[in-house]
Amino acid sequence: MRGDLEPAKVSPTPTPTPTPTPSTAWTWSRTVRARPTTGAPIDGVVRHELTEEGDHTILVFTHQGLSVRNAQGFLPGGHAFLDRLEAHLAGEEIPGWSKRYEEVAPVYT
Repeated sequence: MRGDLEPAKVSPTPTPTPTPTPSTAWTWSRTVRARPTTGAPIDGVVRHELTEEGDHTILVFTHQGLSVRNAQGFLPGGHAFLDRLEAHLAGEEIPGWSKRYEEVAPVYT
């Protein structure tokens, strides 16, 4: 992540409709994109959904409200965090976030 950005503020928002699977969503209160027609900010929404599948749990992570340009910066960071989670769950050494970001970033450009 760039050092010149302030930390984003996130606030929980209720899930609009009940779902049969556990899920959590946050509204990203940093404007990273504006509506092309009005210039009004578009809030990002980060959502985590967990689904049981046999003896495994499937995590679906979505981040809406990003332009393609911004997504190219966020995607390697999300990838790095998910790799860290995978290593933790497997009882393996957790890779450094910055190093992992640098390794996966070329895939998203």
